Amino acid sequence: MKGIRIVISFMMAFGLFLAMKVTVIAAPSLESSQMVAADSLDSKGVSSYRISVQNTDINSHKYALSYETLPSDFKAEFLHENKVTKEIEVKAKETTVILFQVDVPMSVKAGTKMIKVNVKRDDGYTEAIPLSVTINSDYSLGIINQVKGLNVINGQSTSFDIEVKNTGSKILNNISLKLELPYKWILQGMNPEKLQLRPGEIGLFKVQISIPTSENSGNKSIKLYSISDSISSSKTEIVITVQNNPNYFYFIVVFIIIVAIATLLYFRKNGRR
Repeated sequence: MKGIRIVISFMMAFGLFLAMKVTVIAAPSLESSQMVAADSLDSKGVSSYRISVQNTDINSHKYALSYETLPSDFKAEFLHENKVTKEIEVKAKETTVILFQVDVPMSVKAGTKMIKVNVKRDDGYTEAIPLSVTINSDYSLGIINQVKGLNVINGQSTSFDIEVKNTGSKILNNISLKLELPYKWILQGMNPEKLQLRPGEIGLFKVQISIPTSENSGNKSIKLYSISDSISSSKTEIVITVQNNPNYFYFIVVFIIIVAIATLLYFRKNGRR
């Protein structure tokens, strides 16, 4: 019996070894590298990290994305195919690349911060990626004004001014604005298209956007940020109150009445068949 127990114990240990080996082989392979050439993240801006998730398993898997130790005044999000997400699905034997964006506020001080990114597979396996964020103030850019109380009627246009400031210690070139507009909204114009600012200087962008006639009434938000050759600013949000155009509803009512009259006249003239 003793010999049998030894054999059974050996077989159980060998089986556990195989199970662990399969788990390790099937585990996701994760790589992290910053998109920009430098290893540091400039203060008061946004930087993106590329995270490659490789599924070496023979089955597709879902991966939950999360982060830890993010400073309370920082913001971060995961992007996949230009959409914010907290979960991705990777097919068997394939690799998916996601972006981890870190938004540093204007009030942050220079120094080093640690952020841990977690990627958890649907079978419970988790890998952690430590990110060291070194913050300096050589290049720093921010939007300094707040746009409030914008009201517009659907089908019409509105304009507003955005002030940007070079809060760093070096010249910033090719500064422009990037807008994230609601569906079917159109950027009609931006003047100027680009700026150059010396340290401490403030620049002004005049922005004009068009709201579609089909837009429903209510509060809509626009996200925007400034970007240069060296750094991006933190994102800011503008809330615009959209009101229904009364002329649009009159047009719809008149159109319905005309169609009803035309239908009635047609049946009176031709009769029902």
